Amino acid sequence: MARGVLSLAELALAADRWNRFRSDPDAWVMPLGLTAAATAPAERGPRAAR
Repeated sequence: MARGVLSLAELALAADRWNRFRSDPDAWVMPLGLTAAATAPAERGPRAAR
């Protein structure tokens, strides 16, 4: 957040999704795999903040 990589709204969304995942992990196997394999667009993410 301090480097501008993750906004407060994005952090809140990630926390909400994490809590939803913890409540029913079986329903989230495929989205979790897709998220882990995804990459940020060129203008977003840690490399863009440099």
